[in-house]
Amino acid sequence: MLDVGAGNGWLSSRLSELGHDTVAVDLDDDPGDGLGAGAGRKPFPLVQADFDALPFAPDQFDLVLMNASLHYSPDPDRTVEAAARVLRPGGTLMVMDSPVFEDPADGEAMVAQQLEALSSSYSIEQPIRPGVGFLTFGGLQRMASRIGRGARFFASHGPILWRLRRTWSARQLGRAPAAFGVWVAR
Repeated sequence: MLDVGAGNGWLSSRLSELGHDTVAVDLDDDPGDGLGAGAGRKPFPLVQADFDALPFAPDQFDLVLMNASLHYSPDPDRTVEAAARVLRPGGTLMVMDSPVFEDPADGEAMVAQQLEALSSSYSIEQPIRPGVGFLTFGGLQRMASRIGRGARFFASHGPILWRLRRTWSARQLGRAPAAFGVWVAR
C-alpha cells in the first residue's frame, strides 16, 4: 500500500499494525507533523517526495490511498495520474476525507471563507495556498475516466443530529457543505 500525503504516517502506521506492507510518502519532513515525526520509529519506509513525482516503478502497489491530502494538490488530475502509474493492474486508488462539492462555486466559497477567517483571526492576508482546497464530484469522475477506471463515492453519513447540523451550517454559510467520504477508483 502506498499512502500519498501521509503527513506523520499515522494511517500508514495503523495499516502496518494490521499486517499490510505500507510505504508513507509526503513532501513535508517536518518533525512535528511531517514524515520527520516518525523517522526511525516506523516499521515501514518513509519517502519524501512530491505528489506528482512518485519515485516508484510502474505497477508496484495494490492500493494507493490519499487520506485528507488530494485537495492540497495544485493539480489533482496530474496527481491522480501519477498515482495510477504506480498501481498494479486491478489495483485500487482511494481518496478519503477531502472536501467534495457538486458545484465548484461552493468549494470556492469555502476556500474564500477559510481565507477570510485567517485574515480576521490571525491577520494573515495572503497565505500560501498549495492546492485547490477542494474536489468536485465531476472532477473525480473525469479523473477516473482519464485513468481508465470506474469509480464510486461512498459518502459519510452521521446520526440525525450530525445531518441536522450540516443542514443548519449550510444555511449559516450560504453554500452547500462539503461532502466527506471515500472515493474508490478500480
